[in-house]
Amino acid sequence: MIEFIKKYVFDFIKASEHYFIPIAITSGILIYAPDTFIGISIGDFRKEAHSYLGAVFIFSSMVVLSSIVTSCLKAISNFFRKIYERFLFHRKIKRRLEGLTPEEKNIIRVYLEKETRTTILAYSGVVRSLLDAKIIYPIEDIIGERAPFNIQPWAWDYFKAHPSLISAQNKTSNKALHWTA
Repeated sequence: MIEFIKKYVFDFIKASEHYFIPIAITSGILIYAPDTFIGISIGDFRKEAHSYLGAVFIFSSMVVLSSIVTSCLKAISNFFRKIYERFLFHRKIKRRLEGLTPEEKNIIRVYLEKETRTTILAYSGVVRSLLDAKIIYPIEDIIGERAPFNIQPWAWDYFKAHPSLISAQNKTSNKALHWTA
């Protein structure tokens, strides 16, 4: 019996929350409307079914109200979850950008020195690590040894604002890493 209630009654309530809005409105009108509502005498019906109408009104109103509250709480929860995820992403990416290896800095320096968001790079482990960190991304499929890569806009802005992260004091030869057409 309890399984039946769980399976059918609660599933019906969850699946048809929006059906309870007209039920709540109708039962509320029948309870609180004047005896001659729209020219129909509802006084006798209301006296006979008052307790049933009250129960239906309370139940349907609670289902509608709980649906509204649940939707609001979900929206608020999603809003704060997105803010928190964005905070975690920025913290993680800031640590990653500040912990670049000298070889990775050389690649990023090429973008900034040439004032370009696209450059052709030899595919290597260093390029792969920047790809995995989502700092750069390929413009097209990588076929062969060299391919064009773009720097992410947020990474471009961050390095423009913090040029000391890739300063020339750590500069090493990058001829093996970079190739221009």
